Amino acid sequence: MAALIRQGLEEEAYAVDVVNEGRQTLDWLRLVDYDLEILDLMLPWLDGLQVCREYRVTGGRTPILILTARNTLLGRIIGLDSGADDYLGKPFGMPELLTRLRALTRREGPSKTVELHVQDLTLDTTTKCVSRDGKLIELTATEYALLEFLMRHGDKFCHATRLSIISGMRISSRDRNSSRSISDIIRNRQTIA
Repeated sequence: MAALIRQGLEEEAYAVDVVNEGRQTLDWLRLVDYDLEILDLMLPWLDGLQVCREYRVTGGRTPILILTARNTLLGRIIGLDSGADDYLGKPFGMPELLTRLRALTRREGPSKTVELHVQDLTLDTTTKCVSRDGKLIELTATEYALLEFLMRHGDKFCHATRLSIISGMRISSRDRNSSRSISDIIRNRQTIA
């Protein structure tokens, strides 16, 4: 199930990490500044409710959507009272999951702006459209995800870190011809930053 969700999210230009164990999930949430977390309740070692509670107790603010087969009224109440921001029971449709994720990311305030601007470059996170001087730029999902990341966080990374991000990227089969475009995006980002 995680692989299918990952594929669906990556096709929509989300960058996705999959963690299959509760304690490791909690560690990752504490170390990485995620835009949101999709949390299954049935995790080994530390279940999803415990992960959610402990994360919130320590001040964690990343929006959490619980995605689980435990789809009862009591389950939803307990999940939301444990600190989750949303709760979606299985089975579910990918369009509903994507809509809920967009709604959760909209709640984040100024740091999660819908439109990002760097000089004449505009990225609309709702429509996934990128333009420069009003002219639409077509990007693959990988290029889009990388550009959004750099526009949000580019000022926090030195050149070497940006290059390590590029070299560590997985390029999907759809994006194999993208390396030149990705380099161009980085070069353009470095030029205008």
